[in-house]
Amino acid sequence: MTKQNVQNVVMLDPSGRINWNSPAVIKRHDKYAQELFVESDRLRKLVILTRKSDCPAFFTQSVEIINIFGKKRSLIANFWQVILWSFTHSPKPNLLIASDPWNSFIHVKVMFWALKIQGHVANIQTQIHFEPNSIRSKNLVDRKVRIFFLKRAIIDSISIRCVSKSQASQILEICPASESKLFIAPVPLNIQKGEYECFKTNRPRVIGFLGRIHQERGLEKFLKVARDLSQRDKSVKYLIAGTGPNEKDFLAELRNIAGGKNVRHLGEVNNDLIVEFWSQVGVLLSTAEFESYGRSVRESLYYGVPVLAFQSAGTYDLEEQNYPYFRSILRSDSDEEILKIIDKYFSIVTDEDFKKKYEEEMSAGMSQMIENWITHS
Repeated sequence: MTKQNVQNVVMLDPSGRINWNSPAVIKRHDKYAQELFVESDRLRKLVILTRKSDCPAFFTQSVEIINIFGKKRSLIANFWQVILWSFTHSPKPNLLIASDPWNSFIHVKVMFWALKIQGHVANIQTQIHFEPNSIRSKNLVDRKVRIFFLKRAIIDSISIRCVSKSQASQILEICPASESKLFIAPVPLNIQKGEYECFKTNRPRVIGFLGRIHQERGLEKFLKVARDLSQRDKSVKYLIAGTGPNEKDFLAELRNIAGGKNVRHLGEVNNDLIVEFWSQVGVLLSTAEFESYGRSVRESLYYGVPVLAFQSAGTYDLEEQNYPYFRSILRSDSDEEILKIIDKYFSIVTDEDFKKKYEEEMSAGMSQMIENWITHS
C-alpha cells in the first residue's frame, strides 16, 4: 500500500495519562487501534503523542505511542513540539483527538492551526472521561474556566465521545446544542478470558478496593465503613489493588482499623494478579464520589462479584438495570444500612446477566467509535 493511502488518527495526551497510568491503558488504546486498522478500507494508524515517562515509545502495526512532551516542560515549549511535529511528519492527520476538553484540547487546537497554515484541515473529536457534575465542586474561577473550555471543545469538535448515558445527559445540561455530536462508547474493561471461581454463594469475607489510591477515590469514606464494620465483625479482611500518592497513609490507617494480618496489598495489578484479585474478593466497595464510568465497578460485576458503590455518574446507568448484586450508597443511607447490605452481599448469588449486557454494549460502542474515526478521517 502506498504512502498516499495511509491515514493517521492523532490523539494528543500532554498530561501523559495513557503512557504512565498503567499497562492496561496502553493495551486499551492498542485495541482501539487494531479495530481501526482492521475495519478501515484504507491503512489507518492511531498515533498517540504523549508525555515522556519511564515507559519507552510503543509501536505496533496499528498504533504508535510517541513521547514528545517533557515532564517539566512549559506550556509554550509543548506547543512548539506540537507545531514541529505537525510540520515534520507525513501524512498529515485528518482527525485530531483531544483526550480531555482542557489541556489536551488546547494542544489539539495548536496542531489544528499549525496544519491549517500548511493548507491542511483536520477534524477534531473530544473525549469526555470525567463526570461533568464534578466541575460544580471546583472553586468559582476554576469552575468558570473549565466550563468555558468544555463548551469551546464541544463547539469546535465534529463529535464528542462519552462513556455512559448519564454522562452524556450531564453534558447536555451544560450545552444542550451538543446532542447531535454526542455518541457513547464504553471504556473496555480489563478482562481476562477463562473460567474463574467468582460465581459462588459462600463468598470470602473480603472487601476489595481496586484503583488509584488517591483522595479523589473517597479514601476517608472507605476507612469509615471499615471502622464501622470492625466494631461488629473483626473477621472481615481487605484486599487492596492499586498504587497512588496516598497509598502509605491509607494502608497504615486501614491496618490500624482492621489489624495488619487482615489487610493485604497487591500493588499495581497486572493481568495475572487481576484474576487472583477477583477470585478472592467477596464484595467490592467503591467510594469514589465522582465517576464518569466506574470501570472497577463494572469489572467487578463482570466477574460476578457484588458491588456497593457511592452514587455517581458511573452508577446511574447500573441502577436502572436493577441488578440484585449492585447497590448505590445514597446520602440518606444510614451506617447501619450500609453494613447490612455488605453482610447480605457476602452470601448473595450472582449471575451472568451483567456480563452478557456489557459485551453487547461494548461491541456496539466500539463499532460506533471506530466508524466515527473512519468517517471523519
